Amino acid sequence: MKTEPARGFASAEFSARAKLMQKEMARAGWDAVLFTTAADIFYFTGFLTDFFASPTRPWFVVLPARGMPVAVVPEMGKTAMAKRYVGEIRCWNSPRPEDEGVSLLAETLCGFSPQNGAVGMTLGAGTIVRMPQNDIAKLRGLLRPRTIADCSDAVLRARMRKSSAEIQKMRHIAKTTSAAFAGLPEDARGEMRERDITRRFARSLLLRGADSLAYLAAASGADGCESIIMPPGEKRLSEGDMLMIDAGAVFDGYYCDFCRNYRAGDSAKKTINARKAHGVLHYALREGFAAARPGAAAEDLWRAMESAITRKGYGASGAGVRFGHGVGLQLTEPPSLMRGDETVLKPGTVLALEPSLVMESGRAMVREENIAITKTGVEWLSDPAPEEMVSLFLR
Repeated sequence: MKTEPARGFASAEFSARAKLMQKEMARAGWDAVLFTTAADIFYFTGFLTDFFASPTRPWFVVLPARGMPVAVVPEMGKTAMAKRYVGEIRCWNSPRPEDEGVSLLAETLCGFSPQNGAVGMTLGAGTIVRMPQNDIAKLRGLLRPRTIADCSDAVLRARMRKSSAEIQKMRHIAKTTSAAFAGLPEDARGEMRERDITRRFARSLLLRGADSLAYLAAASGADGCESIIMPPGEKRLSEGDMLMIDAGAVFDGYYCDFCRNYRAGDSAKKTINARKAHGVLHYALREGFAAARPGAAAEDLWRAMESAITRKGYGASGAGVRFGHGVGLQLTEPPSLMRGDETVLKPGTVLALEPSLVMESGRAMVREENIAITKTGVEWLSDPAPEEMVSLFLR
């Protein structure tokens, strides 16, 4: 078994992230920035826990204009947070619904910003604030006359360019997931139901070293899929069906996100339409990969894949569809590979190439791989699936 990358990051990496963000803060005039989500808090401090799955307690990290992040967290998190990249930890006893850390958070933010100052929060598209709406309103009142500004673009831009250590983790989980997909015909031999097949896949993935399978979608049928976002169901595959499995696996907080299509049984004749469409998407992926390079715009990759599909006589799946997106600490991140996204790709950007098309049946087919933009070009992170759909062996 291949060696896993080291978990966590050196303090120097967190220091560089903080300083980069503080430069953005100085340009924008923000005195402090508030982080509330698992991804942002992990990115700036290294604090990684599944406890974010519980809605009972909020967690806050404040990045001042100078110095290290300050954690404002429930008392139960103090010991774990003390081992992370923070300069100070302030705690309250939680749960305390009448004041779930809001007063302490406001006091902290006010200490870093003058009355005419500004506090940044992630308020824009693709972001959330992880605290109750009532508490957000209370915080706004306690901060007045300070203003709250949207810092989403700055945070997402910082996270978009991955370091070599981040990409190493993402390469590892992509290769691990590729191996689990490649082993599925043998691991799931004889299974018939979507749910049973994907359980075998999940088991293999975890045994190979993934921390979790955070996202799993599956769909099956003759000549494409009605939907590509729903979980596996009870449907039993028949000879000639195709099965799509889309997996978002995680290692040390970082995602991969790509799918595989399989044909059920040994009959190549029954899957001729699906096999043809699969080959077209294989061609589109290669065209998208060829267009990916430092300095290219996100829409350039979309255009390359869209042209490849239409040249083969197919239509893209859905109006205004995107053909991929960024990947990192979340399953989907900016940019979007679609018409109009002029984001310039820089070394360290990790993407999911995800072309899709409409088949003659009116159903959709999608293929997806993960790539990284490098200083000199582009790298496959996932092991690209073969042009021909792999067969699953039914009972």
